[in-house]
Amino acid sequence: MKKYLLVNSLLFIFLALPGFGQNPRNIMIDDITATACSHCACMDSVLNRIVKVRHPNTIILGIQGPSSLFYLPKMDSLMFALGFDGTGAKVNRQYDEQSVTSIADSVDARYAASPQAPVKIEITSKSFDAQTRMVNISIKVTSLADNLNGLFRINMAITEDLVMGPQQHDPGCPGGDPYPFTLIPHYNVMRDIILTTHGEMLIDGIWTKDLAITRSYSFKLDSAALVPGNSNIVIYVDKKGDTLGQSPIQQAIVQSVTRPVGISEDLQEQNGSLFVYPNPSNGMTTFRLTMRQESVVSLFICNAIGQERMIVSNRKMSAGMNDIPYDVSELAPGVYSVILKTINDKIYTKLIIL
Repeated sequence: MKKYLLVNSLLFIFLALPGFGQNPRNIMIDDITATACSHCACMDSVLNRIVKVRHPNTIILGIQGPSSLFYLPKMDSLMFALGFDGTGAKVNRQYDEQSVTSIADSVDARYAASPQAPVKIEITSKSFDAQTRMVNISIKVTSLADNLNGLFRINMAITEDLVMGPQQHDPGCPGGDPYPFTLIPHYNVMRDIILTTHGEMLIDGIWTKDLAITRSYSFKLDSAALVPGNSNIVIYVDKKGDTLGQSPIQQAIVQSVTRPVGISEDLQEQNGSLFVYPNPSNGMTTFRLTMRQESVVSLFICNAIGQERMIVSNRKMSAGMNDIPYDVSELAPGVYSVILKTINDKIYTKLIIL
């Protein structure tokens, strides 16, 4: 009986601890970046090597500035509304513009101060038509706090991963030079904002606990260059402030455009991610393994008929980015599967040999 009471008491204490619950916060970072910007590489390095390792559920909007190869004029109004007159980053639209040296601490502080989000965002249905490039999505947003009060808005953005392009780099970045190659894959590249710059109102006034608000949207992936399979829908809810840049994000989620609901590229429950560059290649290639925690991994290449070539076998990799150079010049031209195995996961990508 005493043992039963002790177990239940410990369970009660554990449930009451800050950060435990069914709606953990996903912080969103607006990162104004550019390919022709060497210090932007340093911010990317901090976000990917420090912030995403400490807090894998953090969501990044890589808003491309005018000096970026991926710049879109339609993003000018967003950058202006956020209060940016150049490159920089903001955490959850709640802190002042952050520098390379301060952003990781600001993210840590926000997660520590408020580990649970006051609203919950759920995708109740989603479909994508590959021929028409039309997306249909239904969303439910629920208040989880007692009597939230203010004007709350919803918005959506499209981001794309594995966008190949140049990047000016700076070997003095924290953690080392993130881009030692001229042509690299870019991640979290913001391609579109689905609603208006300021979003669409959900409720103005008191938002009582457990009150759910539903919305349905249909939109087309506009850019012919955008690859749907590499793209994500970022959905976020803010509370209106004096400006858009001072309108705190209440919660954000990310969902793959093409994958079933609940399966996402960015917030996958895997220990690592795998990038290959340059890709296509016919010579020295780098396999970049980004690990959330130290892990023993195996990495190998598989051709179309199932023949495998081991690159790394049962090697311990540290948390963060790990680069493995490999000469693929002896491989016959074609498309290969690259497979990263950890204790609990198996992660795939493609490699094209010219």
